[in-house]
Amino acid sequence: MMPSFLPDLRFPLRVLSKNPGFTVVAVLTLALGIGATAAVFNLIHGVLLTPPPYHKPEQLILISPVRIDRQPHARGCATGQWLEWQKEAKAFGAIAAYFWNFNLRSDIGVLDRMCQHCGLVARAGAPPTAG
Repeated sequence: MMPSFLPDLRFPLRVLSKNPGFTVVAVLTLALGIGATAAVFNLIHGVLLTPPPYHKPEQLILISPVRIDRQPHARGCATGQWLEWQKEAKAFGAIAAYFWNFNLRSDIGVLDRMCQHCGLVARAGAPPTAG
């Protein structure tokens, strides 16, 4: 089986060696296509196909306050409002909060810090990690 395959491989290699410009363009096109396909697959796999690392993710919700004019708050809710929700909410097992700060340097936003309520990680069922 192997001897019949070698002549079939020699001819395309000989043709490609006669046109090095075409060969470079063809190899680069294949490399970019394979790389882009792998990147898109990894993105889809990580975002859509892999379940989140929480215990019962279908039971987690995000509550966002809305102003009277139906516009979202730029910085989330006030501490007093969150404490009132935590005291009055009977339909939820627990309510936790988080916030983050950005430092704007040049054109990109850099995450400065993220603070969370002590029950957020435990309630989500994710193991806490240092970092």
